[in-house]
Amino acid sequence: MSKRLVAVAFLVLGTTPAFAGQEHLDIIGQQCGAQLGQPPAVCSCMAQSAGAQLSDTQQAFMAAQVTSNGPEIARTQALLSADEAVAVMQFMTTIVPACGG
Repeated sequence: MSKRLVAVAFLVLGTTPAFAGQEHLDIIGQQCGAQLGQPPAVCSCMAQSAGAQLSDTQQAFMAAQVTSNGPEIARTQALLSADEAVAVMQFMTTIVPACGG
């Protein structure tokens, strides 16, 4: 599917995708250090694990959560199923110990 067709589909549907990229993983890693006081190795593990285990939208939702960005939390959560949102919360509560923190 061409990028143009995807863009048209989103315009017709009236929604925009939550494209997570390295910026969301960077936010997750940075906030791990800033908010949780974890060492760089744990935060790197957290960001890499988020990239491997969570969808792009889940990564964007997690980045919004850790920065307390209310509008972005609401926007990305609306794109997730209930199970996907729960999976992010479970990931957030288990990943630090899993990464050795």
